[in-house]
Amino acid sequence: MSKKSQIIILSVVMFLWGISWISAKYISMHYAHVELAFWRFILVSISSLISLKLLGLKLEKFSLIGLWWITLGAISMSLSQFANFLGLEHGYAGFGSIVFNSTSPLFSFLLAVLFFGKKLNNREYIGLFIGAFGVMSIFRVWSMDMADIFNPSNIYFILNSITFALTTIFAQLASRYLNSATFSLGLGVVSSLLILPFCDNYKLFHIFSLDYIFWGHLIFNAAIAGGFGTTAYFFVVSKVGSDVASSYIFLTPLVSVVASYIVYGENIGFGVLFGAMFAMSAVYMLNSSKNR
Repeated sequence: MSKKSQIIILSVVMFLWGISWISAKYISMHYAHVELAFWRFILVSISSLISLKLLGLKLEKFSLIGLWWITLGAISMSLSQFANFLGLEHGYAGFGSIVFNSTSPLFSFLLAVLFFGKKLNNREYIGLFIGAFGVMSIFRVWSMDMADIFNPSNIYFILNSITFALTTIFAQLASRYLNSATFSLGLGVVSSLLILPFCDNYKLFHIFSLDYIFWGHLIFNAAIAGGFGTTAYFFVVSKVGSDVASSYIFLTPLVSVVASYIVYGENIGFGVLFGAMFAMSAVYMLNSSKNR
């Protein structure tokens, strides 16, 4: 893959992911969360399948143990989706993007240490320390205001990060039995099936009565940013490595903060941005360390 193609694809993906937080907030405020998660996973599955065909990637047959890891991933991914919608309903889209992109990779790294017994080197210890400082700054721990630190949106955004990090662990475990393309598609399908029994029939089909603005946000969030964006990202990762791809992750919260200010008038304080800078520097350090 040429350097120019790499820059264009990753920049476009990060821009799509950044804007998707604006769409996620809109749809979370206008439709029931359980049914919303169901339809989002359906659209992600369809767009992922189309993207795989366009990129020439092959699906593998599901083994029983592969399906087991997909199911566990679907459970954690569904919980992540619910937490994200609840967080966006109560909080800022820009802030949610900062929290997710700053903390989820750190949680993923810590869970990998726990699950796989990974031994840390000095660079990784420093990265975790910087990340912890950044996260504490984002949540203004220094203020010692418990109501501010533990407000509902903060809790939901952290739960979103933790459960998504669990999904990445299950994806890594599943990689021994099936490729990432198969896991991603299976994740969307199984998540939909798991959520369906909890859906209310009236609410489930009420979505077809909603206006074009809602559908525009849903299709963009699920199909374009979710399905195409995620597939394209993992495609680039397979070509250039996670250390190179992860260096672009700084663009996502930046786009989200600017877009949330323009669309919703959200104002993210300097302290949060300061903490995000440290936390995401730690993310880059940890990801680049894996490839040394």
